[in-house]
This record gives sequence, C-alpha cells and structure tokens, in this order.
Amino acid sequence: IGGSINIWSNKNSVNVDFSEMKKVDATIEIYSLIGQKLSSESYHQKAVYHREVESMEAGYVVVKVLNDDKLTTQKVFIVNR
Repeated sequence: IGGSINIWSNKNSVNVDFSEMKKVDATIEIYSLIGQKLSSESYHQKAVYHREVESMEAGYVVVKVLNDDKLTTQKVFIVNR
C-alpha cells in the first residue's frame, strides 16, 4: 500500500513525508518522552507535514503516525535555540 512514511526532525520542527503514499488519511501525534501529548492533528495531503515543537528547549519527542490503519512510530531529537 504505497511507500513508507519517513519521519525526521530539523531544529525544532518535526517532519513527516507522505509524498510516496497512495492514500493519505493520517493522524499525527507528538508526545514528550514522559507521555505528554504535545500535538495531535489530521493530515490528508501527499506532501511533507511540518510541525514546530516549542514547548521544550531540547530533547526527544515520539512521533506517532496512524495512516490507513498502519502505525509508524519514530523518536526524533528537537532543539529550540
């Protein structure tokens, strides 16, 4: 079912690439390592999703992407400096 979802960070931004997917009907959630939900939103474009995380200075966040009943989870490092 389409390609794979690529998740990465750049400074304080979380990025999720949906450009290789056949169908995009995704929910993207970002959590701190202690489980606090920082962001949750729906996304429906065959493009790259961006979300800035400004609630912490530096550290890892867990990105959970549920697209077409397939869960992809990735831990990425963000920094606000």
